[in-house]
Amino acid sequence: MCEETKKYELLVLAAMTRLESPNTQAIVAATGISERKVQSAANALVKNLGEIFKEIGL
Repeated sequence: MCEETKKYELLVLAAMTRLESPNTQAIVAATGISERKVQSAANALVKNLGEIFKEIGL
């Protein structure tokens, strides 16, 4: 995974944990990242975290 993608994922995850009602538009406004990149990062987070949870048995 490239460093830029990781950076977007971390920014999106941080925004999701801080915002009262995290949605794409709120994350775009909070981070300044484009909607397409926010959606891509959110999808990658769901995929990657799902794989991690499977590995540890959650």
